[in-house]
Amino acid sequence: MSLPVVTPELQAFLESRLDTLEKLELALALRDPATDTTVAGLARELQIGHDVLLQLASDVARTKLVAVEDGTVKLLASPEERALLDQAAALYEHDRRIVMRLMSKIAMDQIRRMAARSFADAFDLRKKKKKDDDRG
Repeated sequence: MSLPVVTPELQAFLESRLDTLEKLELALALRDPATDTTVAGLARELQIGHDVLLQLASDVARTKLVAVEDGTVKLLASPEERALLDQAAALYEHDRRIVMRLMSKIAMDQIRRMAARSFADAFDLRKKKKKDDDRG
């Protein structure tokens, strides 16, 4: 049996759709048909507060991977996305630390991109302000 690996497709999927460990754990829980898909049931299973779970599910719903309706959460993954979730689940079951490091890296990369964007925007604002001052 081969060891699970992080494929480029899995990494891209996680970066674009499930960028935190909590979001990934929610999607993995929804893969199991025996899982109670109510917000309350998922909150109990994932050991997080009801309101936190609702916010988490709403965040993932914006990516169209899940739907939140009438107090339940439903996985909307395509067959390709389900295959990627299966890969993530195998990796998670094999060594959760690998997944935690990967999700931390994804989060840090996002923070770096936001910081770089803010830094670049600061220069744009300075240029715009200088142009406005020159007109005065």
